[in-house]
Amino acid sequence: MKALTTSVTLVTTLVTTLVVTLLLASTEILAEIRAQSLGLEQAIYQAVQNDGWLKSSELIEAAFRDEAKSQGALPDPTMSLGVANLPADSWEFDQENMTQLKVGITQRFPGGASRGVKARKSQLMADVNPYRRLERKALLTKTVSHLWLDSYLAFQSIKLIENERYLFGQLVDVTTARYQSALGKARQQDVVRAQLESTKLEDRLTRLRLQYDTNRQLLAEWLPTEAQGLALAEALPKMLTFSSFSVEALQRSIRLHPQLSVIDKRIEIQQADIDLAREDYKPDWALKASYAYREDAPTDMERSDFFSVGVSLDLPVFTEYRQDKIVSAARSRKQALSIDYQLLQKKLLSNGLKTLSEIERLEQRSRLYQTKLLNQAHEQAEAALSAYTNDDGDFADVMRAYIAELNSKIEALEINIKQRKALATMNYLLAGSDKQLQE
Repeated sequence: MKALTTSVTLVTTLVTTLVVTLLLASTEILAEIRAQSLGLEQAIYQAVQNDGWLKSSELIEAAFRDEAKSQGALPDPTMSLGVANLPADSWEFDQENMTQLKVGITQRFPGGASRGVKARKSQLMADVNPYRRLERKALLTKTVSHLWLDSYLAFQSIKLIENERYLFGQLVDVTTARYQSALGKARQQDVVRAQLESTKLEDRLTRLRLQYDTNRQLLAEWLPTEAQGLALAEALPKMLTFSSFSVEALQRSIRLHPQLSVIDKRIEIQQADIDLAREDYKPDWALKASYAYREDAPTDMERSDFFSVGVSLDLPVFTEYRQDKIVSAARSRKQALSIDYQLLQKKLLSNGLKTLSEIERLEQRSRLYQTKLLNQAHEQAEAALSAYTNDDGDFADVMRAYIAELNSKIEALEINIKQRKALATMNYLLAGSDKQLQE
């Protein structure tokens, strides 16, 4: 008896150990699967980290900042070396008094403050790039969010339909059995209708799989290779409840959008072009200095060397056909950019107001589905099936009710996805502001 008890205890211990080991292993496997899945936040992070455009923008910014430093420097001096007045009959260097070996240095000085204006322009062109990167990150976040959410919608819709297919299969079996046994009011057209709806579900699944594959391929464009084949995460990120956002607050936030900031900087750059064109009215000038060596005469008479210094000056006398036109062209470009700024601001504000309205209406629809429509659709399907099995209803009503319930579940999922896509769009429109509707 004691040996039996010991054996039972040993077996119990082994079973317990095995169960615990399996539970721990399954927990680790589930954790590994989750770690290998592609969530929305991970997709956005991977897209931003993998974007070559952002790296290119950083290099361009660094290039402009280095260029700004060089623009403020003077041009390199010019050195000249030559022989002057060498007699052609003998080619003797000491024959004539005016034969010289000349070395000269020329330093040009750009007119006015043009060097400083050019340096300021390059600095402004560098300052544009941080705003462009901010807009690029916001656009990447919106684009990847929409593609990920569209993929998630197609994937979850496929799961919903596959989970409901057994019901339609049961309806086909029940209808076929009732018809073959001549039970109740079952008719051949009920069997055909059930089979038709089942076939339509297969076609719907095929179309959804195509949508999923298409969106995953589009999403793969923004992801590194190692993340492209990961399965989508099962859970959606937490979504904040929308709170009222006044038109005035939206207008203030829209003004901070990086696209508008880019145009602001471009207007400043164009003003620098105007200033540079005005500096072109001021002449460039150059300082020249040269030293001329002369050989002593054949009679040993000593000849003096020469030193020369001088200034050359540009003469901007035909300004009507050059400088005036350059200034006028620069002003026109600046005015055009100001108009572009106003048009873009109106477009962003219009999109913001439309998205706000969309968020509000989607919130209303979501509450309606969660509190009423889903329950009502389920009750209607059960009531229709009960009436049919009791020979008190039509099979077409049963199919319509079950299809309506399935469509309601998919529509509720679509509303949830549309809410998040609208928030992603709003976050893009509020890029640069601290009043983003973050998830």
